[in-house]
Amino acid sequence: MNDYCVKCGKREAVKNNLCEECFLDSYEVYKFKDVTLSICPKCGKKVIVPYATLTDFLKAKIKGNVTVTSAILDEGNRIIHYKILPDGFIHSLEVDKPITILKDLCQDCSRLASGYFEAIIQLRGDKDRIERTYLKVEKKLTDNKTKIVKVEQLKEGLDLYVFSTRITGQVLGFLKLKFETSKKLAGRINGRNVYRTSFLVRL
Repeated sequence: MNDYCVKCGKREAVKNNLCEECFLDSYEVYKFKDVTLSICPKCGKKVIVPYATLTDFLKAKIKGNVTVTSAILDEGNRIIHYKILPDGFIHSLEVDKPITILKDLCQDCSRLASGYFEAIIQLRGDKDRIERTYLKVEKKLTDNKTKIVKVEQLKEGLDLYVFSTRITGQVLGFLKLKFETSKKLAGRINGRNVYRTSFLVRL
């Protein structure tokens, strides 16, 4: 004869004298507050602040030894459909959690709109070579999902103001362009120093 759940008295006990539903309820699977998801209207990036992914969010909210095995966003029905596997269970439990969706610029797109940049590529040398190199750099930066914020024509060449320092270095390396770097403190964001890096490319 099977023991019944000591909490609800209705279903077969499977763990700690509790049925599966009551046992999982102790992990607060359903109890965390409503979820607000921001979707960037410009790039489509999805964010649940301050978490990077849906899985990270669920891991932070669900208590105990539980593995989040999958998490899928259903924008049309405005739900997160996810599966969890508590310690000691063989089968995963499927859960649907309603969410609120907001349209809001992500941090990167907001910075781009304000003209934010981290790097300056300084192209110096023969005018024709500068033009050819500029076109190659622009295409490769676009392929890597970063942008040239501004182009400045100077007597000595071109200055390209680029959103990402990291990707700038990768692109110049990929194109086998030799460069010299220098850094300058640009300010502080969220308590940390922010530097702008200049990449001097002699052609």
